[in-house]
Amino acid sequence: MKKSFIIAGITVGMLALSACDDNTGSLGTSLNPIADSLKVQTDTFTVQTRSIEVDSVLSRGTNGYIGCIKDPETGGYITGDIMLQFKPLEGDGFPEMARIESYDENGEQCADSCVMVLYFNEYEGDTLNLMRMTAYEMETPLEENVNYYSNFDPYERGMVRVGGIERDKDYTLGNQQDSDSLKATTTSGQKRLGQIKISLNEPYTDKNCTTYNNYGTYLMRNYWNHPEYYKNSYNFIHNLCPGFYFKHKSGIGSITYILRAAIYSYFKFTNSENPDSIMAGIQKFSSTDEVLQTTNISNDESTISRLMADQTCTYLKTPAGIFTELTLPVEEIASGHSTDSISSARVVLTRVNNSKQDDYNLDVPDYLLCVEKDSLYTFFEQNKLPDNKSAYLTTYDKSLNTYTFSNLSSIITRMRNAKELGEKQNSQWTSLHPDWNKVVVMPVSVTKTTTSTSTTITKVEHNMSLTSTRLVGGTDNSRDPVKISIIYQKFND
Repeated sequence: MKKSFIIAGITVGMLALSACDDNTGSLGTSLNPIADSLKVQTDTFTVQTRSIEVDSVLSRGTNGYIGCIKDPETGGYITGDIMLQFKPLEGDGFPEMARIESYDENGEQCADSCVMVLYFNEYEGDTLNLMRMTAYEMETPLEENVNYYSNFDPYERGMVRVGGIERDKDYTLGNQQDSDSLKATTTSGQKRLGQIKISLNEPYTDKNCTTYNNYGTYLMRNYWNHPEYYKNSYNFIHNLCPGFYFKHKSGIGSITYILRAAIYSYFKFTNSENPDSIMAGIQKFSSTDEVLQTTNISNDESTISRLMADQTCTYLKTPAGIFTELTLPVEEIASGHSTDSISSARVVLTRVNNSKQDDYNLDVPDYLLCVEKDSLYTFFEQNKLPDNKSAYLTTYDKSLNTYTFSNLSSIITRMRNAKELGEKQNSQWTSLHPDWNKVVVMPVSVTKTTTSTSTTITKVEHNMSLTSTRLVGGTDNSRDPVKISIIYQKFND
C-alpha cells in the first residue's frame, strides 16, 4: 500500500518565493546549497480504527440534561439526571426581621411562598410529550476538590436526604400553560427561556426537626439566626442547602438542556423610608459557576453493545457512550527512516451520513480532540489544552463531511522514542504497554477568548450535549481505509 517519491531540492514553493524578490540573483545563490542538500519523501499507511465504549466522562459545568429520548439513528435510549447547587446573590439578603409583614399561623415572620425554577433554552425531542421528574433534597453536598463523572448518581450513593424534600413534577417542554404570545416574548433581544417550576410551599422539616411553613421560611429564618451560613457559598452549601438532585422518573420523547436554576422566596415587607408602605419582596438563590453542578447520563446498554459489535464503521456518541480509537502505524512509519524527521502526518476522518432522516436526529459534533489513550482521563482532570504535541483539536468540515488532523508528527515521534527507550530497558516493554501507539478521538466543547487581534482557546471539556455520528473505519470497513499521509525530511550526507 506504499506510494512514495523523492523530491530533490526545496520544491516549487521556494522557487516561487525567490521570484517575488527584485534581487533574485543573490537570493537564488543563497538557497541553492540548502535546496540541493534537502531530501523530502512521502508515504501513506493504513490506520486501524475501532469503537471503544466509554461508560462515563468528567462532568463539570453549570448545566446539564433532564429527561429521556430515543436516538432515531441508533434506536438507543438516553436518560439524563442533574444535580444542582445554589448560592445567595453577593451582598443580597432578607430584610430585618422587624420589617417582614408576612406571618405564619403562629404569628411569626415567614415567607409567603417558595418555588424552584429550572430554566432551559435547548432540548431534543417532542415538546408535547408528558414527562415526569422527581426533585430530591441532598443530604450532603458534592465537593469541589473531587472529580465527578457522568455515571455518578447521588441517589444510588445515599447522598439524598431521607425524609427531606421529594417532589414529583409533571411537565412538557412546550409549557402549554403559557400563551403563544408570552412564549414568544423576548428580553434584551434574547428569546424567552423555558421554565419548569417546582413548588416548595409545603411544610418543611429540617435536620434539627424544626418545622417551617415552607422552604422559603427555612432559608429566611436561618438568615437571621445563623448569618454565618450566608457568609459564602461554601458555608451556605455545607450548612443550609446542599443542593437538589433532579431524577427522571417517567416519560420518553424529550430531554432538555438546563441552562440555570433558581430558588425564589416571596414575602412582604415595609419600606424603610415609609413604614406605612408594604412592598413585595423576593430573595433569589441561583446556580452559578461558583457552585458545582453535575449531570448523570445513562445509555441503553443493549444498544451500546450492538453498536460496539458493528465493525463496518466506528462511532462517536456523547456525552458518554462511544469514542473512536486509532492505532497509529508507528513502526511502519519509522521503518527505513531512522535518520529522517517527520514534518507532517495527516489523518482525515470521513463521516458516514445518517441512514435515517429524522427531524429529531442528534447533532453532529463540531469539535474533535485527539489524545494519547493513556491520557484519556488526565487530560480533562488536569484542565489541559491542545498543544499540537500530545493533544490535537480539529473542527467538522461540513462541505467535505470530514474531520482533519493536519499534523500528528509530534505524537508519532514521541511514541517511537518511547518504544525505543522502553525496549532498551525492558524487552517486554511493548506487551506491558499495549496502548503505546493508540490515540482516542472524542467530541469536546471549546471555550474561546477573542480580542481585537487574536482568538485564544481557554478551556476544552467533554462535550456534554447529545451528539452522535459514524465515521469511516472499523475492522469490517467496506469503504476506503483510513490513511495517514507522511512527509519525511532529511539533509543529504
